[in-house]
Amino acid sequence: MFPPCSFERTIFTDVVSYEELKQMISDGAVMLFDVREPYEFSNGSIPTSTNIPLGEVQKAFTLSAVVFEETYEMEMPTKDNGSIVVYCRSGKRSLEALNILKGLGYRGVKHWDSHVCTNCERLYSC
Repeated sequence: MFPPCSFERTIFTDVVSYEELKQMISDGAVMLFDVREPYEFSNGSIPTSTNIPLGEVQKAFTLSAVVFEETYEMEMPTKDNGSIVVYCRSGKRSLEALNILKGLGYRGVKHWDSHVCTNCERLYSC
């Protein structure tokens, strides 16, 4: 018998829906990270998001809180924050970022799988 697969858990419990994300943004209850490349971010992003490209996620979230704040001009989230959401263009990079953050001990982190979203343009400012 095979061990239980974590794929289903990751796909279903760690994904935030468009409506959930919209509400979290409205409530100011989310630390939102765009893990696309800077040129993609500059072509349009969710206004409250901070750009940390996927290739920098591991390093960024192991910085000291002071250096993180100086680099990204925001407070570093705590590992127990519970309101961290990562996103990208299609959901592939954000899923990878989610797994990196979980591996670093961040709890409650979610990713927005934007490729299934039909209302995405409403969140982006271009």
